[in-house]
Amino acid sequence: MLRQAVLAHAREEHRRSYPPALHVGDPASPLGLRRLEVGGEDWDHTLRIEVVQAMVAPFLGWGPLPLTWLTRPYASAGAEDHPWAAATEAAGAELGAPLSFVVVTRRSWCDPRSEVGRTWQRAIRRR
Repeated sequence: MLRQAVLAHAREEHRRSYPPALHVGDPASPLGLRRLEVGGEDWDHTLRIEVVQAMVAPFLGWGPLPLTWLTRPYASAGAEDHPWAAATEAAGAELGAPLSFVVVTRRSWCDPRSEVGRTWQRAIRRR
């Protein structure tokens, strides 16, 4: 699922610079996928939790828990990674559903809490 998120991001985002975006759903399926640009705003912790809860709520109760991920253009750690990870964890606790959170770039994914991740030289699959 994480490689699918990287592949989808590499295929869909062609701009060199773009704001971070929060995604919820299954990256392999565009059905039910939710996306919200979150860059350039002053988001406090409570508002982040509410945003994550609102994005996750439609997925609860009808299948596996959705993946929550943040896309951004650069590979080094971003200032928004940990606040969104903390908000996702808090939202999951309030909803009673342990939510996964990762950061995705065009060539990698990483869990900012554990720093576990994977990087590819060329993420796009040739057909």
